[in-house]
Amino acid sequence: MPLSNPFSGSIRWLLAEIIIVVVGILMAFSIDSWWQGVEDHQTEQTLLRSLAIEFESNQQQLESKIQIYRLRATAAETLLNLHSRSSSVSPEAVEEHWKWITRGGSYDPSTGVLDAAISSGDITVLQDLDLQVSLAEWPAKVQNFRFVEDIVSNLIINQLIPWMRTATALPKNSFGELGLPDSRSETDYQLLASSIVIENFLREMVAWGRILEEDVSELEGSFVQVNAGISRNLE
Repeated sequence: MPLSNPFSGSIRWLLAEIIIVVVGILMAFSIDSWWQGVEDHQTEQTLLRSLAIEFESNQQQLESKIQIYRLRATAAETLLNLHSRSSSVSPEAVEEHWKWITRGGSYDPSTGVLDAAISSGDITVLQDLDLQVSLAEWPAKVQNFRFVEDIVSNLIINQLIPWMRTATALPKNSFGELGLPDSRSETDYQLLASSIVIENFLREMVAWGRILEEDVSELEGSFVQVNAGISRNLE
């Protein structure tokens, strides 16, 4: 009669317990991974909805500014072309152009949602890598745009207005927004239409206006990319 191994039964039970423990651990990891995926998906959808609202508002603001930028650029080019014909151009003919030259305001997009997502790392929950890249590039593009905007504003504030105040007899309260000249004043109009200072100012406005146009196009392209990415992933 063969001898039975007293340890064989214990080994079988031990192996069974080990298998049960391993399976349990794997199931726990699987459940945790699944639940983390659910939470990440919910976070992604919440972030996408918030970004959609923020970028829609920013796009509307940019569209409202674009018309001003383009009219200002056109006005600068028109005034520069008229500058050499100052003796044959009436003040009334250029007054509207000067109004656009001196229009103030700047693009000030909301970035709270995007900034928070980048600083917290939540932007990594976005599964669309192309969208991540577009969003990550957005702050730098806005910064470049604002830099050019500030240059244009400084030309008006630091170059045009001081000259107007020292070279013309216009009192301070005769200036409109950012120093609109009273071009119906014949003496002051002649200075405005013939001064080399104004000619140089207009040349700079034309040059920077073209750069601003390029930056506007970049921002518009970014909106297309971001909005397309959000639409692809938002449920």
